[in-house]
Amino acid sequence: MSDHISRKELKQDKIKETIEHGAEAVISHGQFTFMVVILALAVALGYTGWHFYIQRQTEAASVDFDAAMKAYQGRIASAPDPAEPNEPFYRDEPARAQDALQKFTRLRTNIRARIREGSLATIAHFVLRISSATIKHWKN
Repeated sequence: MSDHISRKELKQDKIKETIEHGAEAVISHGQFTFMVVILALAVALGYTGWHFYIQRQTEAASVDFDAAMKAYQGRIASAPDPAEPNEPFYRDEPARAQDALQKFTRLRTNIRARIREGSLATIAHFVLRISSATIKHWKN
């Protein structure tokens, strides 16, 4: 038998159909790839933004922690030290402990509101308890 091509088969353009199907596949996969790329960019931007936010909040908490530690380790004197005029000084130990307690309490509240609990929060909580114990000791 010989292969005869019918009129119907002659009217069909297989090359054209193949190219059309290929173009449709590229377009549909292109949209999917575009969506995946957009999603990956959104996730990367979100993570980067969150990272910088946490870093900035941690730095702010660190500055507050340093101020609270300066209060906790402040000098007890009647006048400021001329060599270090910006350093805090207190008339007595209960005043120093009270100031440190207030600063560490504020720090602990800010840390819980800003960032997840970490080593800085643990240290602040520890020193807060020491300041509280010192105040109770001096009140008795």
